[in-house]
Amino acid sequence: MAVECGAVLVCHGGNCGKGEALKTGFSKAKGDVIVTMDADGSHLAEDIPSLIEPLLTSVVDYACI
Repeated sequence: MAVECGAVLVCHGGNCGKGEALKTGFSKAKGDVIVTMDADGSHLAEDIPSLIEPLLTSVVDYACI
């Protein structure tokens, strides 16, 4: 489903763990804002616009929930 929505799949090779996977993703990311979230349902994708809005309007430099 992610690819159907425009996501790009990046393989970081091997089983290096989540930290290495995030570093690979960050190095390949294109854009002004990067959002990461676990797939455990603890956060809702619908919350992303309200999370990044302060970043886009230069109210903050960093946001996390």
